[in-house]
Parts: sequence; C-alpha cells; structure tokens
Amino acid sequence: MPITIQCPVSGIWKLQTPRGHHPYSKDFTALDFRLRNLSPGTRLRYLLRSLDVSTLPSWDQPVMAPVSGRILTVAQDHDDRVALNLVADWISQRIIAPRKGNDDMGHYLGNHVIMAADDGHHLLFAHLKKCSAKVVAGQRVAAGELLAKVGNSGISMRPHLHFHITNPAAEHPDQPIPFVFTAYQAQDNGVWRDYQALLPVDNKPFKTLGNYSTSSSHKQ
Repeated sequence: MPITIQCPVSGIWKLQTPRGHHPYSKDFTALDFRLRNLSPGTRLRYLLRSLDVSTLPSWDQPVMAPVSGRILTVAQDHDDRVALNLVADWISQRIIAPRKGNDDMGHYLGNHVIMAADDGHHLLFAHLKKCSAKVVAGQRVAAGELLAKVGNSGISMRPHLHFHITNPAAEHPDQPIPFVFTAYQAQDNGVWRDYQALLPVDNKPFKTLGNYSTSSSHKQ
C-alpha cells in the first residue's frame, strides 16, 4: 500500500520521473499561473544566453514536512548554480558532474534534509537552497512545518525538489516506495477538480492549497 502524506510544496506544480530515476522517486517543478516552468522569453535566454535562477518559479519555494517525525540529517553548505544555460548545464550536469562523483552524498543531492517519519519511514528532500534549512538534526517537526527552500544545488539542471520515501527496515532499504497525497487538485477538461489519496500524473499540472472539499473526490 502506498504511504499517504501531505504534499511537501504548495501552489501549482508538476511531477516528473527523470530517466534513470526509480518510478517512486519524484522531481517537483513549480509552474507559473499559465502552467509553465519557462516562458518563451526565459526559454530563449536559457538557450542562447544566461538565465538567472531567480526567474524560475521553483526557486526559493518553501518545502514543508509532509508528515510528523524527527530530522536525521541536514546538509546546507553546497553552492547553488545561479546562472543557467541549457548547453553548458547539459554538459556540466549530465556528463562532467556524474563522472566526478565521489562518496559525498552532497555531490549528487546538494543541500538536503532527511527525516524519519513517526511510522519509521525515511523521507529525502534534495537540491535545496544553500543555508535555507529551518531545522536541525534531532529536531522534531510536525506535518506542515517549514523545512527549507527549493534551490539548485547538487546535480540539478534547474531548480526543483527531489523527493522520495524509503523503508530502512526493508530487505532493500535504499529502494524508494510508493506514496500518495492526502489531497490535491488537477485539471479535468480545463476545470480544477479535487482528488484524494492519489498521486498526480507525471507532467500534468496540479495544485495544493491546503483546503480541499471532501464532497467530490475523483479517480485518475
């Protein structure tokens, strides 16, 4: 059975499962009010020139605890890449950086938080903004409490939140396990509708505002 959690971000987002990622390991990317991550203008600057990371919707977005638990690890001293260019980033992040990999988890995850949920599962939040953590190791947190901000640290093409859940007591404790959101909204023929105990479809806009009607849940 999937683990039911609150969504760790608020606003309009999409989920992605990048090539090479486990199916239950998700990247969260924020969208603007037109449901875009890149406008035509920013897309052109990203391709031809240098794009400032602060122009993208994901940058500096709050990341909240989706369940209650205890903080195990906080890493927040890795630099964010703040000047973006598609070609240069593709070469550095997809070719050079992985080959320079080492035993430092921060090389891949950048700034990150790991928490242990009260039910024993471990939750990972990665590619966070430098020095944005609002928690420390050993601290107890409640669901909805601010953990950090979305950044662009580690091996990351553009600002996003990498998130997954593992079961440390399992035979393969490093394998992510499925999860669903308590509630969210997604578009159905241009109309935002409520969904419960499901996970949004990859690359489809969804939003979480923290206040949902329980009268009309849907199945995807």
